[in-house]
Order: sequence, then C-alpha cells, then structure tokens
Amino acid sequence: MKNCRGLLLACCLAAACTPVAKVEGVLPAGVDVEVKAQDISAYTTVCTRKTDAAGRFRCRLAVRKGEPEFFYFYAAGRPVASLVLAGGESVRLEADTLGHCTIAGSPESVLLQEVETARRRFLRQMEEAPSLREQSALYLAHYREDVRFLMEHPTSLAAIPVLFEKWENGTPMLNQATDAILCRSICDSLGVRYPQSKYVRALDAEASRRERQLSLQTRLDVASRTRCPALEMPDIGGKTVSVLDLPDKVVLIHFWDSGDVAQKMFNLDVLLPLYREFHDRGLEIYAVAVNADKSGWARTVRAQQLPWINVNDGLGTRSAAVLQYNLASLPASFLLAEEGLVSPAIAGGDALRKELQKLL
Repeated sequence: MKNCRGLLLACCLAAACTPVAKVEGVLPAGVDVEVKAQDISAYTTVCTRKTDAAGRFRCRLAVRKGEPEFFYFYAAGRPVASLVLAGGESVRLEADTLGHCTIAGSPESVLLQEVETARRRFLRQMEEAPSLREQSALYLAHYREDVRFLMEHPTSLAAIPVLFEKWENGTPMLNQATDAILCRSICDSLGVRYPQSKYVRALDAEASRRERQLSLQTRLDVASRTRCPALEMPDIGGKTVSVLDLPDKVVLIHFWDSGDVAQKMFNLDVLLPLYREFHDRGLEIYAVAVNADKSGWARTVRAQQLPWINVNDGLGTRSAAVLQYNLASLPASFLLAEEGLVSPAIAGGDALRKELQKLL
C-alpha cells in the first residue's frame, strides 16, 4: 500500500511540475472548440471546449520544458488558428471561421501565422494566374520569400513548415538540390536552441536526406548528359520513362498543350518531318504534355500516331517540370546532347532544324 501511495504521489508531482501554456480568447459564440497537437505526421486531440454566448474560451495545454509544440485550433470543425506554444506562455487568441486571426503573447505563433498567410496568398494567386509566365513569376517570388524568412528567422520553429512546404500535388517548394545546404543550416541553428525537440529531430532526418540527394546530384553532374533538369514521367502506356536514360545522341524535349489546335498541327507540320529526317541519325523526341486531362491527351497522341516518346504526369501547369524548365509559354523545345542542354528554349521549325543539323 505504501508503494502505491508513493507512486501516486510521484505521478501527481510530475503532473504538477509539467509546464503549461494558457490560451484564452474569443471565437464564434456557442461552438465546439477542438485543439490538436502535432506529433510529426500525426495529430492528436488534446483539448475540447465550447465557447460561451460571448465566444469566450480558455484552455491549458501541457508542454514539456524546452520543447515547444505545434497546436491547431478548430471551431465548429473548421481550422481557425495555428500556434507554436512553449510552457509558461499566456496567449490571447481572437479568430473567426473566415480566416481572420490575431495572436498576442506568443512570438513563435505570430511568425507561424506569417508563414501560413504567405502560403495561402501564394496558392490563391496561382489559382488566379492566367498564364504560365505569371505562374512562374509567382513561384519565384514565393520561393524568394521562403528563403528570406529562413535567413531572417533561423532559430524559429516556424521555419520548419517552410522547409517542408509543398504544393497541393506534393512537389516541395524548396526543390533545388542546393536547398539542402539551407535546410542543414536551419536544422543546426534550431538544434542549439531546442536540442530535445521532436520536430528538430525530424528536420535533421530531412536535412540528411537532402544532403544525400545533393551528393548524388553532384556525382551525376560529373556526367555531362545529366546537366539538365531531370524528367521522369509516365508514357501513354503508363510506363515511367526518364529522359536521362535515353541512349540517343540528341533528345528534343518538347513541351506542348494537346488541347491547342496550333500545337497539334506543329506536331504534324514540324516535329514529324524532323523526326523522320533525323531519327536514324540519333534523334529522339521526348514530348511532355502540360495537360491535366490525360484521356484527352492520349486520344490526341493516338489519333496523330505520334511515333516518339509521349509523357504526361497529369498535373498540368502544376507539374514540377514546368518550374524546372522555367516555362513561360507553350510550346517550348530544348535540345539535350552529350554535353547537356545545348541551347535555351528554341521556337519554330527552322531554328530546330538548324540546331539538329549542327548536332547530327
């Protein structure tokens, strides 16, 4: 019995010593409030409340010393706020279900709000952008915004969502191999400030993965043929084809829209004659359709009986290939030879023929 009392007393003392973050504020009146804690890739409900007639609520969230945590607040099932809370903080939160939110008492949460606001703005602008040129400009602007935030806040946990940020199609925002250096730098800075943080441990694993990727890319760059953005997409039969694995002397990488009449005629009037003339001399065409409608693309390829490699990842203008090759308009053609990409984007049949005659 004494041992049981001692164990109970120890548990009570441990609970009493656990730091808490206090959150109070105003949300919509009379709604259920749910608070979820992030455990890397999983989310656990840690608190439920109901706001009073004035929308007021209070909650206390346990947070280990030196290990701030990400918490996500929902009102009536809709996300209203994301916070990074440390033990001992007293936070004031006012929010609604329309995206308006103010936070006081938690500097890390204010930075996280800045990150999430920038991401929502970027995704909205991408949806509204009418052309590839504008989408490319928006991507580059947001990329620079992310890098600037990381450099200005290297010891903030709000940097972690930036490093893991992805598009809706799963493509990382910081998708350059050399971003591994930035990722490792931020990880090391956070490791000094939060050596016990589970989020920093997860970031360390991600930094190591990116470093291995950078090392591999560096080794591959020794081989001249790989000095171009890699493309690996499913062909019309569903088989994944990598442009770097093609044995041909010269590969014409051609980006096109299978729904555009002029670009379909370009296949028949320009590309097909070039393919017939130069294929036996070492030319292959790797045609990338920038279309979300894969069935329509497949019908066009079959109807035109295009004899070269035709690929499409079904992501349309959100495809990583659009960013990798910095496409501003369609169609766009690039020539890949043993020494890598031998020219910037080439437009028109005459220019393509002239370059092919040089190479083959």
